[in-house]
Amino acid sequence: LGRTWKVRALGLRVARRALASAAAPGGPSPSPNPLRYGGPILPALPIGFVSGAVGSAVGIGGALVAVPTTMHAYRLRQLQATSTALLLNVATCASGALVFASAGHVDPIAGCLVASGATATAGPGARLAHAMRERTQRLVFASALLALAPVIALKPVIGGAVEGAVEEAERSNGGPDVARGWRPAMPPVEKVAYYVGLGGAVGVASGALGIGAGTMMSVGLALAGGMPHKTMLGTSMVAQIGPGLAGAWAHARLGNLRPDLVPGLAAGAMTGSFVASGAAVDAPEEVLRGAFAAFVAGLGMHAMRGALRMPKV
Repeated sequence: LGRTWKVRALGLRVARRALASAAAPGGPSPSPNPLRYGGPILPALPIGFVSGAVGSAVGIGGALVAVPTTMHAYRLRQLQATSTALLLNVATCASGALVFASAGHVDPIAGCLVASGATATAGPGARLAHAMRERTQRLVFASALLALAPVIALKPVIGGAVEGAVEEAERSNGGPDVARGWRPAMPPVEKVAYYVGLGGAVGVASGALGIGAGTMMSVGLALAGGMPHKTMLGTSMVAQIGPGLAGAWAHARLGNLRPDLVPGLAAGAMTGSFVASGAAVDAPEEVLRGAFAAFVAGLGMHAMRGALRMPKV
């Protein structure tokens, strides 16, 4: 009788601990994800290289490639891939920003204004994504891919049209020649508000999805007008570093980040970005951008199909 009572007491104690772990914030700690192709460096390094190279070649961040590929290679959850890709995007943007800044193609004032708004909202964006169910996260991610595909393809058209219109207006009004004599200056109040608001929207998307920050920011800067194309790209890269770090930090505190993958992904991204910045100079940008837009659309349809097949509960 005494032995039976001890076994029952031990069973109740184990059950209480299991219930307490399940009720804790974030649920029970997930079991380690199997690394399907050996250690974490082997798949992470080429994934980072391709992501950084593609991101630099078409003028966007590398997270669009890194998120689906790391999910497949490491069997990551959506939030794990999203948060880890944020640091890959930081490495890509830091490498590209050094090149643009050394050539004088960065507007520090606009970059600081956009980065301030984006850094402030990246953390709340990460917490918003953490509160979603896995199926909802994948549906939102797939929808973002499908929405970004045409924007990627049409970004040069949008930027070129806006920049040309602004330059023509300033020339006709006797203003400064944007193409030859542009210098960074403190913008008017309404443009300051626009830059901060643009950063706020980009920060939420970056923290919640891990993708789209580069595309949204460069298109938003183009719509603001008054900035040469190369300066727009350099400023966009500089402004993505702060929100990427803030979003990754928020995800790390929530237990979503995979720090073991970051060194390989970051090293590969910086190398790929450096190589692509020189190799893509003579490549036809329209062909590269169109092919990548089609690739992103295909990824979006595949992700949407997988998300719709997941159970709703």
